[in-house]
Amino acid sequence: MTEALPIPTISATPSVNGEMRGRVQQLRLDNQLGNAKSGGGGGGAAVWLPWGLALLLALSWAGVALRTYRNSATTEETFQKVGATVAGSPGSTGAGTTTTTTNADSSGPAGTVQLEVKGYIISAVQVNISPIDVSGRLMELYFREGQFIKAGEPLAKIDTTNFEFAVTEATQTVNAAKERQIAASKRLAELDPRSVRAIEKDQLLAQIGEAKAAKARADDERRRSESLRGSISARELDTAVNDALAADFRVKKLEIDLRILEEGPRPERLAGSKAELAAAEADVKVAEARLQLSTWRLNNCIVRAPFAGTVTQKGAEVGSLVNPAAFGNISAYICGLADLSDLEVELKIAEKDISKLKPGQVCRIRPDAYPGRLYAGRLDRIMPIAVRNDSTIIARVKITVPNDEPQGAFLKLEMGAVVTFLANDAAAAGK
Repeated sequence: MTEALPIPTISATPSVNGEMRGRVQQLRLDNQLGNAKSGGGGGGAAVWLPWGLALLLALSWAGVALRTYRNSATTEETFQKVGATVAGSPGSTGAGTTTTTTNADSSGPAGTVQLEVKGYIISAVQVNISPIDVSGRLMELYFREGQFIKAGEPLAKIDTTNFEFAVTEATQTVNAAKERQIAASKRLAELDPRSVRAIEKDQLLAQIGEAKAAKARADDERRRSESLRGSISARELDTAVNDALAADFRVKKLEIDLRILEEGPRPERLAGSKAELAAAEADVKVAEARLQLSTWRLNNCIVRAPFAGTVTQKGAEVGSLVNPAAFGNISAYICGLADLSDLEVELKIAEKDISKLKPGQVCRIRPDAYPGRLYAGRLDRIMPIAVRNDSTIIARVKITVPNDEPQGAFLKLEMGAVVTFLANDAAAAGK
C-alpha cells in the first residue's frame, strides 16, 4: 500500500495581503491625527508640515501673478507713450493725439485689436556688396560681421596689378594721339595763306625779277639773231628764238607761283587737311575716355560702402577670387550691408483678412526674443500681387525704433515678431 500524503493545515497567522493592508492603514492621515491627539510632542509638527508647504506654494504663485500684472501694465504704458509720439509725427491725425473714428473696415472702440499676425524683421535697405565692373583676387578686408560702416568707408581691396598696367597703357595712348593731333594741326596751318612768311614772298619776287632779266637778254639775242639772218646758221637762229620763249615761260610760272602763295592751297587739299586734324582730335578723345575708364576701374579696386549700415554677413575671404558675375567657386559678393535704422516687419496676410488693413494703420510690434519690449509701427505698404500657393498677400510694417536705442541692440534681421493691428488707426489712415 502506498503511504497517504499529509494534508496541509490552514495556519491562523495573517497572510501577506493582510500584512500590506495593515501597513497602509498605519499610513492613513486619520490614524496620524488620532495618534497626534492621543500623543504629544513631535507628532504635531508632522501634522502641520503638509499644510505649511501648501501655504508657501500658494504665496509663491500669488507673487508671480502680481509681478506679471505689473510688467504688463508697464509695457502697455510704454506703448501708449510711443504710440502718442507716432501719432504726432508727419502723416498722423494730429500732434500727440489719437483718433477714435472708425470706418466700415474697422468697427469697434478705439485701440481694439483688428488683426494679429506673425512676421519677420527685415531691413528696408539691404544689399550684397560686390566690386563695380572689376574682378580679381581679394587682397584685404577692412570689416567684420556686425560692424557699423559709414558711407564711403573702404570695405575691401582687390589686386590692382592688371588695372595699373591698363592705366599706363591708356596714358601712353593718349600721349601718342596728342602728338598726332599736333602734327595734323601744323600741316593745316601751313596751308593757310596767312601763315606765309614775308621772306618767302620776297624770295619768290626775287626769282621773278631774275627770270625777267633773263627773258630780256634772251629777247635781245633773238632780235640780234633775226637781224643776222643769212649770216648765221639756222640752228643758231632757232636756239635764240627758243631761249627767248623759255625765258618768257619761266617768268609766267614764277608769277603763277606768287599768286598760289598769296591765294593759298586748293579747297580739296584744305578740306583733306581739316579732316585729318578732326580725326586726330577724335583719337585723342577716345584715348582719354579709355584712360578715364581704366582709372575708374583701378579706383574701384577699393570697394567702398554705398551707404551707412551694418555688415550682416561675409561673402568672401582674403585670397578669394571675386567676380560680380561669378559661378561655381568664385565669390559673387564680398559682404552684405543693411541699414538697421530703417527696419520693417514682413508679413503674410491671408486674403480674407486683407480688407481689415489700410496703409498707414498703426500697429504694436512685439519681438519674440524680447516679449517685454513693445515697439510702435505703421503699415507702410501692401504688395500689389498675391502669393497663389498659400492665398496670402505680402505687407510691410515700418518699425519706430527709439532714438536712444543702438542699432541692432535688440531688433535683428530675420527675427520673429508679432504685429498687432489696431482698429481705429485704419480709419485715421484713410483721411
